[in-house]
Amino acid sequence: IISVGYYLLDTALFDSMGPLAKNKAVTAATAAIEDTIFAAASQKDTDSLSEIHRDLDGKILSMSTNTKELAVFRAQLTEALTEETKDLRVQLQIPLGSVIGGSIFSGKGIPIKLYVVSAGGLLVDTESQFESAGLNQTCHRIYVTVSIDLTILYHGHTETVNVSTKVLASETVIVGEVPAAYFGTYQKSAD
Repeated sequence: IISVGYYLLDTALFDSMGPLAKNKAVTAATAAIEDTIFAAASQKDTDSLSEIHRDLDGKILSMSTNTKELAVFRAQLTEALTEETKDLRVQLQIPLGSVIGGSIFSGKGIPIKLYVVSAGGLLVDTESQFESAGLNQTCHRIYVTVSIDLTILYHGHTETVNVSTKVLASETVIVGEVPAAYFGTYQKSAD
């Protein structure tokens, strides 16, 4: 009877704690990732990730991503994230009443400890986007997407969860010349 009772309690705790543990792990990992990205972006001149090409008169001809600088930035970011997450071990506590359920017990009871550790899988990817930002204006954005695998250890169980977050690393607005016809200065020939 004790073994069956323990098994049922263990299963109930495992089923209840799973979603709570995942939410807390995702929150902790996302905060660590975003802090690392912002620290890396503040140390690097992210304006150098975009190249603006001009003619002899200074008019903008084109814009492109500086792939060399972007590769260096991604390598530095990967190194910083690897260093930040290699010893990642977050201890979380969820009150037993929150696991059992019901509004009466929510937030009360003895704390059940959870541990979130890095599972070693880390992927850093960058994405470059060009968007129209108005009349003869183009917005160039560079996003960093970080994906990391975490292992949640709780009550004798382990579960791996993937955390992925996308952060804006750089934004540049390019302003071109406004066509004269837009202002009504275009003259139509009188034929």
